[in-house]
Amino acid sequence: IDPEDCLQNPTLIVEVLSSSTGLFDHTEKFRDYQKIRFLAHYILVEQDIPYITHYQKLESGLWETVRFYSDLNESLMIPLD
Repeated sequence: IDPEDCLQNPTLIVEVLSSSTGLFDHTEKFRDYQKIRFLAHYILVEQDIPYITHYQKLESGLWETVRFYSDLNESLMIPLD
């Protein structure tokens, strides 16, 4: 995989949220990211609490919330085909 292709055509984006950016990352930024053709996973990580939101693009092009993670003993596995 060419590193420049990853920067231009990401399949995964991970955002670490703060109290000042959280709402923007969940709404406007996510809408912009949905326009990235090859993006398949969007992960939002809370900065102050153990909480992760995982969004995944379906084959139809629609996005779904795959899962919320809030247990420190859980593992987040993302297949990057």
